[in-house]
Amino acid sequence: MRLARWKIDDTSMVCASVIVEVLVTLAVQYVFAALGLVLIVAQTGHDGLLATVGAALLLSLPLPVVVFLLLRRGGLFHAIERWSARLPMSAHWNVERIGGAQLDTAIDALLREPRLLLRAFVWQFAGYLLGASEVYVALWMLGHPVSIGGAIAVEALTQAARHAAFFVPSGLGVQEAVVVLLARMFGVDEQAALSLALVKRMREVLFGCVALASWQAAELVRNRGGGVARNPALSPVEHRAQASVRQRSR
Repeated sequence: MRLARWKIDDTSMVCASVIVEVLVTLAVQYVFAALGLVLIVAQTGHDGLLATVGAALLLSLPLPVVVFLLLRRGGLFHAIERWSARLPMSAHWNVERIGGAQLDTAIDALLREPRLLLRAFVWQFAGYLLGASEVYVALWMLGHPVSIGGAIAVEALTQAARHAAFFVPSGLGVQEAVVVLLARMFGVDEQAALSLALVKRMREVLFGCVALASWQAAELVRNRGGGVARNPALSPVEHRAQASVRQRSR
């Protein structure tokens, strides 16, 4: 959100775009997981997996549907704002700065753009399909090639398990266990399956480090470009205080 605020001053629109993007991601996850489930059953014949994972998907579906309906109905965040304003000590929380009504309006405006939502869905779904190439190439290089459908199935159900275990930071342990389990179902030995899990994790670490480094570089460039001339009459401590105030104002 902070990066988006550099280009868009409307906080409500930025927050709304994040919320709607999460809804689109959930929709993509369900479709991608269903595709992976069909592919893995078709290629491995594990019918029991179809019943187990399929039931889990169906049982978890009502929650995002209810959230979508509440957002589509409108007034959700304005109601939360009014409710929180009645809580003790709410005067010290700056509740009036939440802007629930504006946020509801911005969300409604985005949800009224079906073509925009469809494009977002297609791009995200294409990204997940492209992510399956990591599984395909890694197993090919490890000497245990699988079909494209198998790679998609492994990636789809791995992503589903990781999102289901959202309470585990970065899905540590969960992702690795699921990758090994699914790879074994396609005849990959334990060493190669574990290597695949490590390849996926190291790629995340590498990309995460690059993203954080680029973010810090962008912050430095922006702060230097947006700084004001130093006043020689001020001490270094006063200069740092001014810089802190400018940073908070952004």
